[in-house]
Formats: sequence, C-alpha cells, structure tokens
Amino acid sequence: MNQTNPCLGCGACCACFRVSFHWLEAEAGVPRDLVRELDLHRLVMLGTDVGFPRCAALDGTIGVSVRCAIY
Repeated sequence: MNQTNPCLGCGACCACFRVSFHWLEAEAGVPRDLVRELDLHRLVMLGTDVGFPRCAALDGTIGVSVRCAIY
C-alpha cells in the first residue's frame, strides 16, 4: 500500500496550531534555537505560539508543497 504522507504537501497543522512537545523529544534533533520553554516539561516551536502561527521549521507553500526543515 503506497500512501502519500499528507505532511509533505499540506503543512496546515504547522501553520494553524501550537507545536509543543516534551523537552526530552527535543534531544532527538530539534535545534535549541527553534524552541522556547512553554512550561516545566514542554517546549514549543518558535512561530507556533502566536496569534497567526507558522512553525519556524516549515519550508514551502502551505497546501502546495511543504517540508519540515528539521526532519
């Protein structure tokens, strides 16, 4: 079964929602200059904690062709 990953073409989540995760997940390769502390246990991607979010690691045009610059 060959399915296309919607995260490679859409990007809506990274441009509509806060992207937060446990700080331990960041140690798997998330650059520290692209995150800030949200609380004691979570980090947030820069650009996703504002009124009109867009993740700092999101490259491309939403709905056309996007990619995560980290992964």
